[in-house]
Order: sequence, then structure tokens, then C-alpha cells
Amino acid sequence: MALLINNGQRQIRVDLKRLKSCAGKIIKILGLPSDISFSITFADEKSIRSLNSRYFSRNRTTDVIALGYRSRPAAGKRAALRAAGADGVYRDYLGDIIICPAVAARNSKRFASSTFDELLLYMTHGLLHLLGYDDTTSAQSRRMRKIQEDVLCRL
Repeated sequence: MALLINNGQRQIRVDLKRLKSCAGKIIKILGLPSDISFSITFADEKSIRSLNSRYFSRNRTTDVIALGYRSRPAAGKRAALRAAGADGVYRDYLGDIIICPAVAARNSKRFASSTFDELLLYMTHGLLHLLGYDDTTSAQSRRMRKIQEDVLCRL
């Protein structure tokens, strides 16, 4: 697994080494190929709000945004991950996950969890989106939540 992590915010301390270790474990739990790659960027509230507005026409702060590099494979279709991109260079690159630690810190108080646990949830949620899972309907949302809970319990 190749994971590029960028911390573009200064408000909340993020244990990058521990998150990267957990990302590798999540990849194994989901049974994904070990040579996939993706990036995680930790953004401040202003930046994630701007991205949410630009890509989703929602002018508000959010917890996590997932931007796929290419057409997302249908959920559960792991073989599609092996498909080469146009030039083959990024053939297993899933995309970018942008997470807002300030929202994680707020939500950790709201849901009686830790900021780190919220960041793990957002990372898992974003990765599932990159794999083609969606949560626009209540059935899709329930499916994603079940997978997220299973992954987080196994961590």
C-alpha cells in the first residue's frame, strides 16, 4: 500500500504514524490488494468547506470528502482495482481522502469518542467511497455503516 499523508492544518494534533498503520490494517481487513494507493489530506475548516462547495455544491464544512481518481469500481468488484489507467502509471491509485480534524474534535465530544477514533471513522468512510460504495439512500447508508462498524471493531 502506498499512502501519501499531508497535514495541511495546524489546529488539531494528528498522529500520522498511527493513522498510517491503521490504514494498512483497514486495507487487509477489507481484503484489498496490497499494492493499492491513495492519499489523505488533513484540512482546516475553511479549506474543506471550499472543496465541499466546489465539488458537491454544498457551502458548508464537512468531516470527510473522497475524490476518486478515475471511475470508481462497483462496490465489491476488487478485480476492477487492477485495471490500468490510461498510461498505467496510476493503475491502482484510488483517489484522495480529505479529512477535517477540527470537525473530528467537535464530533468526538458530541458522540463521546476520541478525536483519533473519529479520524479512523472518516478514513474508513472515505476509503469505502473510493472503492465505489455510496450512501445517498438509506439502504446504501446502512450497508456502509455496517461495513465501517465491522472494520473499526476489528481494528
